[in-house]
Amino acid sequence: MAKQPVLRIAMRDFQVADVDPHTAKLVQNAVLQELRKLQGVSVVSFEEVRMLMEAEAERASVGCDDDGCMAEIASALGADVMLVGGLAKVSGDHFFSMKRISQADARVEGQVSKRLTAQDGEEFLAAVGPIVEELFAERPLRSGQTRGVAPEVALRLNPPPLQPWVFWSLTGVASAATLTSLAAFGTFGLSAAQLNEHMDTAKTKTVSFQRAEQLAAQGNAALATGVIVGLVGVGAGVAAGVSALFVDWQGYAEQQE
Repeated sequence: MAKQPVLRIAMRDFQVADVDPHTAKLVQNAVLQELRKLQGVSVVSFEEVRMLMEAEAERASVGCDDDGCMAEIASALGADVMLVGGLAKVSGDHFFSMKRISQADARVEGQVSKRLTAQDGEEFLAAVGPIVEELFAERPLRSGQTRGVAPEVALRLNPPPLQPWVFWSLTGVASAATLTSLAAFGTFGLSAAQLNEHMDTAKTKTVSFQRAEQLAAQGNAALATGVIVGLVGVGAGVAAGVSALFVDWQGYAEQQE
């Protein structure tokens, strides 16, 4: 069996309508990685071309923002196929479409459009493998590759909820830091009072100022400790407050197992 020539693919930025930009970006990158699993395929995205252009612009004045300009660059790079994708939300459903276009004669070589039940974005990721397989059926996977988006990618889309112990740990740290800082400020106040009393006595009696220096150092150390630990407590308290919004209080994660 004759070896297939390398297929050079240029992938345009996805057209997105009423879909979360972060989700669209993640799906677009997933398609790019899925294409690179195929045998005899070389892929470049318009985003990668744009990054190269920006790097080049540091040395020369280069302007290329529209799709027409990008298409010319893709052609100059020797792309055989232009891949166009789109994500949209219409009437409560999600639509994922991709089109394979021959660069030689602008002929549509393949087109796939899937209507998906709108969920949290994972439905787009689940469709990446089947769509790429359908559009490039003549290109098998490279050795050792598995079709489809890895489950870990979905975690970047929808991070799992935090366990309650995270909130209580942060709350404990904040409480301990608050008590420690209060104790430190109390020590500082006591040292300051003792120092003032010692200095008042020193005005009428000949006494050593060594004790005064010790009290001053003790007070300054207590003040510094109180400020630092207090800041740690504030940070832990803020973190606990934020984490409370994402804690799995109802045991949802366990119910899904």
